[in-house]
Order: sequence, then C-alpha cells, then structure tokens
Amino acid sequence: MRCLHKRMFVALLASAMSLFLFAQGTSTSGTEKKREYVYLIHANETRYNQRINADAQILVGNVAFRHDSLYMYCDSALFFEGTNSLKAFGKVHMAQGDTLFLDGEQLFYDGDAMLAEIRYNVRMKDPRMVLTTDSLNYDRTLNLGYYFEGGTLRDSVNTLVSDWGEYDTRTKDALFNYNVTLKNKNFTLTSDTLGYNTNTRIAVITGPSEIDNGNNHITSTLGYYYTNENQAQLMERSVLFNDNYRMVGDSLFYDRAGGFGEAFRNVIMDDFKDKCRLTGEYAYYNESVDSAYATGNAIAIDYSQGDSLFIHADTLALTTHLIPPPPQKEEKKKSSSSPPPSLSHTEVTQALSEGIKNENQDLLGNPAITDILESADSLEIPDSLDSLEIAEIPDTLSPLLPHEEVSMLLTNDSIVLPQDTAKMESLVEPLPKDTIPSEPADSTYRIIKGFHKVRMYRSDLQAVCDSLVFNTLDSCITMYYDPIIWNGGQQVLGEKILIYLNDSTIEWAHVQEQALVVEQLDSIHFNQISGREIKAYFKNGEIDYTDVIGNVLVVYYYQEDEGKELVGMNTTEASHLTAYMVDRQMEKLLITKKSNGVFYPILQIPADKMKLPTFGWFNKLRPLSPYDILIWRGKNSEDKLKKTNRSPVPLPTLKGIQP
Repeated sequence: MRCLHKRMFVALLASAMSLFLFAQGTSTSGTEKKREYVYLIHANETRYNQRINADAQILVGNVAFRHDSLYMYCDSALFFEGTNSLKAFGKVHMAQGDTLFLDGEQLFYDGDAMLAEIRYNVRMKDPRMVLTTDSLNYDRTLNLGYYFEGGTLRDSVNTLVSDWGEYDTRTKDALFNYNVTLKNKNFTLTSDTLGYNTNTRIAVITGPSEIDNGNNHITSTLGYYYTNENQAQLMERSVLFNDNYRMVGDSLFYDRAGGFGEAFRNVIMDDFKDKCRLTGEYAYYNESVDSAYATGNAIAIDYSQGDSLFIHADTLALTTHLIPPPPQKEEKKKSSSSPPPSLSHTEVTQALSEGIKNENQDLLGNPAITDILESADSLEIPDSLDSLEIAEIPDTLSPLLPHEEVSMLLTNDSIVLPQDTAKMESLVEPLPKDTIPSEPADSTYRIIKGFHKVRMYRSDLQAVCDSLVFNTLDSCITMYYDPIIWNGGQQVLGEKILIYLNDSTIEWAHVQEQALVVEQLDSIHFNQISGREIKAYFKNGEIDYTDVIGNVLVVYYYQEDEGKELVGMNTTEASHLTAYMVDRQMEKLLITKKSNGVFYPILQIPADKMKLPTFGWFNKLRPLSPYDILIWRGKNSEDKLKKTNRSPVPLPTLKGIQP
C-alpha cells in the first residue's frame, strides 16, 4: 500500500513539471519579437542571375526599400530576401522619420540585426548636427552611429574632428577618441578623449586636453566646457596660463566672456614677468583688468631677488593700473601786458599778513596766490589774522628731506585709510573697464594689498601689521595699524610705516606718529629712541643711520670699547636726533638743537628710567620662518597704539575776499 502511494506521488509530480515546462515554453514563444522584413518599394528594372548570385535580386534605377520606419534609396542594389538584407550602390540615401538622414555611395543593410554599414563620402544629419566621414556604421537598435577612419561633426557653434567617434541619435551625446579637436570661433580644444552633446553644446573632458583661446591656455584631464557660455569647469589640478601668468588648483572655473578665472583648493598663481607667486585656498583672476586676489592661507612670494620675500594675510589682492600721463601745459592767452611777477615765499607771507584789497588785481591774478585761494575752499577760515599761528620751520628739517625725497613724498599716490579696518575692503574694488591696460607693460604699475593679520618674512627683514599696500609705481610698502618691522636686533614701530624699495632692496623707511626704535642688548637692557617720526636709511639691506624728528626721547647704553660690558646709560630729550649704526648696533648719536640729558653709571640706573613711556618689545610676534607667517600672534589690547588725530591747520581770511 505504501509503495502504491509512492508511485502515485511520483506520477503527479512528473505531470506538474510537464505542465509547467509547457506553459513556460508557450509564454516564451509568445513574447518573441516579430520579424520585420525589408520590403522592396520600387525599382525601374529587376534582374535575376543564378550564375552570378542565385540568392540576390538585381535592382536598377530609382531603387527604394522600406524597413520598419526606415526608407532607403539608391541607384542600384542587390536584394537578399532570404537573409533580409541588401547591398546598395550609387547615391545612397537613408531617411528615418523626418529627423535623421544618411547619405553615402555604398550601403550594406542587415534587417535582422538592424545594422547599416555606409561607405564613401558618408553624411549623417539631424536637426542639431552634420557628421561627415568615409565609413560609418549605424546601429538602429542602439540608435548609435560610429566611425573609425576619421570623421567630423559640425553644429551651428562647434566643429569636432577625431579619428574615432560615435553619436547617439536619441540622446544627442557624442564621444570622440584619438586626436580630437573642437574648434570654436573663440577657442580651440584638443584632446585624447572628449564627450559632447549637440543639444547643450557642453564638451566633457575625460582625457589629457588643451584649450587655447589666443590669450590664455588651459590644460586639464577632467572637466566641462560650456561652449555656449564660453565657460569651463575643470578638475584634477587643471592649469590656466598665458605668457605672464599661471593659475593652478584642485579645480578651476574660467569664464572667457567675463574675462575671469577662479581656482579652488591648493591654489598657486605665478607671475613670470614680475617673478612672484600667490598661493591660497581660493584665488580669483580678472584678465580684462590684469588683477587677482587670494584668500585662505594666502601667501605672496617675491623671488625677483636672490632672497625671497614671503607675505601672508587673510586676503591678498593685486591690481594693475595705467601710469597717468604727465599733465599738459595749457596755452596761455596772448596779452600785451607783461605776465604777473612770481612771488617768493616771503612775499606771499607778507601779502597774507597785510591783507589783500579788491583793487589789487595784479596780486589776485598771480598764480601763486590763486593756488592758495583755490586750495582753501574746503578748510576753515578764521575771522581775523590774529588767530593764525605760523609754525617756525626748524633749521634741521632741510637736510632731512633732500630734493629727491621731497619730490617722492609730493608725488606719492597714497590712499586715504578708513577709520574702520573693515572698510579696507572698499580698496579692492575692481577697476572700471575704461582703465583696462592696453599700453605696453612699462606703462602700467601694480598695487598689492594685504588685508588683516599681515605677516612678512625675509632673512634680513620681518614685519607684522593689520593691513598693507605695496605700490610698484614708487616702490613703496605702506603698513597700517600697529605695524612693526625687525632688522637684525632692531625693532621699529609706529602708527604707520612706509618702506621704500630699490630693486626689492630696502632703501629707506618712514615711521609716522608714535615712532619707536628698540635695540636689544641683553635680556633686560635695550637702547630706545622715540619721536614723532623716524626716517631710517638702509645700506646693503641693513640700517645705516636713523633720523628722529620731534619730541625725541632716548635711552642709550654705553659699552666698553673692547668688550660688550655696559658701563652706563644716558637719557636724553631733544627735538632732533641722528643715530648711526655699525654691524646692526648703534655706534653714535648726533643730537642737534637744545637737549637735556642725564648719564647714570650702570649700577646707579633708576628702575623707572630704564624704559621709555612708550617702550615695547614684541619679539614674540616676530615671524621666525616662511612657515611661521601662517601663525598669527597679535598684540594684547593694552599694547595696541591709539591712533593720533590731528585737526587741520586753519587758513586766514584774506581781506576783501568773501569766503
């Protein structure tokens, strides 16, 4: 009985499996794609030659075929009905709907594989592009046409040439390999591998590529070029460069129409002409006005001389300006009367003190008086001459400002610094387009600006400040807000410091307001000089002598001639002082005009006399290396200088002249 049940179970299982397999076979055969046959629509003449080709019909004259939605036309053809294929010859034309057309001289078409092989003078066209080549295969199943013996794709904007390429008629995506060239009226792109879409006209860079627009060049291995907008978005340490500049970053954005480029992460910008480098985490370059700036660990490196100068700030900006032409002299009107006499300084002063009457036309017409009157428009004018105080010019001022220095100060195109350091950003506004440099290189000059937490390092010079401006026109570095510079064992500080360079070598420095020079002798003894302003003159990169002007205070230690032992200290008050340096140490002091001084033996120096009221030694803030400039160390709030505000000097009211 058990054996019978077992046999019945096996039989039922076998029947179920047979039914399942039968149903599966029926379902599979039902889903098989129906074969689409190639139909002959027309031919002027039909032939059949069993000896030459028993399987082919020979068709001649205005031959036309249809396969699904594809129509094929030719002069003559061999039609193989058994294999659902054909060979066409002479003026071959294929049309798929009203959007895709192919032309050539020979065609082999396989209806089952839906593959067309077109040869000789091939032309593939859709509403967006025209592709020409000598050999093209078109796979209707994949909607893909590809060539392998060189081809050219053209649309209304670009022309692409390559050894191998393919084009998707559905997505409008194209892929090109080997010796790829994309030509645009604005640029030329060469590559090893390039993608392109005829709808968006975006080129996709996936291999070593170069872009040349005449002025700038780009090298990249990965990125996008938006040919409609003339913009590039590039990755993988792409490089933007021209004859004078190079910009490289982890990624780049370049807008040719806007004339600017941006670099992100690990940015390096090189100026080959002026031999300087700008680095940071972000950089911006405007080629139309030849300007750039960098932020994020921004560092500027000047390597024009043997010893490189490193500058760090939160933001570093570089702008280019045209050198203004010299003012042209206006032609004076011819007059029978003689020109008004020029007035000396004494005559002008006398005229101001005595007053000027309306009827004194000769004096009013003199240019010297006219300039004074015009410059007084924006100043306060007192009611009488009694309130006018004319300061006496000290005799010692003249040798401090030789003719060349006076000329430099008068022609210095300095900026007016806002009271609030946040407003310094207004100084980095882009130049208007009418200032675009179009003259030779020697007709322009550069301004380099550093904003906030500026630190500089060179082997012979270190400095810190809040903000900095370097003008190449007068080779002047201007440091704002608590600037400090170090040269060897000397420290110089003030409210503002101007450093004048000659071929990247310091020529002289001007410290304005609350000026202080400190020289460290040992851990507790310091030579100190303070005054209203200080002018330090350099020789071979080291301080040669220093002029201190106004409210001079001195603490100076004397040393034995043959040793370094200190023997005494001198404190002095004067109106002017010149300190001479030898081997970075004070050698002698020359005090002019009246002075008061006290000498103390080294063991009898009062503790309160060892340091001036404005003394400060900020060696902890000093940059120690090119790497140390990235680490900001600022003053304590109580050590910061309080800016000196000076009211304008009022001019007198000239009698007979209404203000």
